[in-house]
Amino acid sequence: FIDHAAEEKRLLKEIQKLDKDITLLQTKLDNPSYVNNAPPAVVAKDKELLDSRLSTKSMLETTLQKIRR
Repeated sequence: FIDHAAEEKRLLKEIQKLDKDITLLQTKLDNPSYVNNAPPAVVAKDKELLDSRLSTKSMLETTLQKIRR
């Protein structure tokens, strides 16, 4: 048995957290000074992290839509 209300609340909380992470990473990566001065490995890691967060958010949003049906 799944408590849909509790699961929806949990997913929304996780999506909010991901949104904050995504915004922070996008802000860093949109800053030419950061991209040009940070070590390439650090910039690459941030890009991978951003891709990962976006993917996770997408999966959670899909799950949330299924729960709401």
